[in-house]
Amino acid sequence: MKIAEQFASYIGGTSVDEMLLSAMASVNLEGVYFLLGFSYIYTLGDKVPGARDMIQFIARDELNTHLPLFANIFKTIQKENKIATATIDKSYEMMQDAVEIELEYGKYLLKNYPIMGLTEELMEQTVHNYANDRLKKIGLNPIFTQSSTTYLQQLVTKHLNINDIKSNFFESNVSNYAKSSLELDDF
Repeated sequence: MKIAEQFASYIGGTSVDEMLLSAMASVNLEGVYFLLGFSYIYTLGDKVPGARDMIQFIARDELNTHLPLFANIFKTIQKENKIATATIDKSYEMMQDAVEIELEYGKYLLKNYPIMGLTEELMEQTVHNYANDRLKKIGLNPIFTQSSTTYLQQLVTKHLNINDIKSNFFESNVSNYAKSSLELDDF
């Protein structure tokens, strides 16, 4: 419900500040929410190959395409306009909310579907690292405790690089597509 409320609050986007906060809601959606769910599926690995492969495509699109798009929209709006300090503060608040929602989801997963080796502390470190990264991507300062790259982050990264997997063309399914060489940071 809170996720939908973030979007509903700024869907009109009639002011620059509202457009910026709408972009922030999209950064949270594409870059914070569901990462623990993705890593849960990746942890199960070959036990759920169909789910893993499906999630792999979704995560790749969210993190390699949609997240950079909305991060650059956020940065462009901020660069080209005078943004109120209260709006930047609201952006931080929205990220804090996103982290709390994702950690609540992680606790739900751990309680109902425990996997040996996965802990609340690991999930918190992972989500905080991702949130700090997303804040940096939009030109804001990190606000969460940073830790070294976690096992869950390594799993997500490994599965984001599916275009790098080499196989015999005649013996494999099509699982990737060409990515543009356009750098969104150029805008």
